[in-house]
Amino acid sequence: MKTDDLVTMLSANVEPVGRGLVGRAISIAVAAGAVTALGIMLVGLGVRADLTTTRAIVFLSLKLAFAIAVVGVAVRYLTKLARVGRGATEAEDLLQEVLLAIHLKRHTYDTGELFTPWVYTIARYNASRR
Repeated sequence: MKTDDLVTMLSANVEPVGRGLVGRAISIAVAAGAVTALGIMLVGLGVRADLTTTRAIVFLSLKLAFAIAVVGVAVRYLTKLARVGRGATEAEDLLQEVLLAIHLKRHTYDTGELFTPWVYTIARYNASRR
């Protein structure tokens, strides 16, 4: 998106996204998905006796921490993307593209560098292609 296009879009009568609306929608979707996934897992696989071992608890904790981090990043960037003159639906579509791009390009991330600028670069690139 070019600067002139952004200024034109922001100066038009674009309705703002309600404060907290996007974050609330994502939080509800994630909570519903987590409950559904847990239910399917318990019905399909049952509860294993070896889940109480230290290694299993650490592994499950890391997986849970990763999922929570992804949701946190998604909510944060989705609300930022929705504020730039996009509606909630377009912001959600853009966020899905950004998260997919992050997933596909995760091997290019240098752990010695900051994470946020890397993600912002990917988000800016995807937003500029729209």
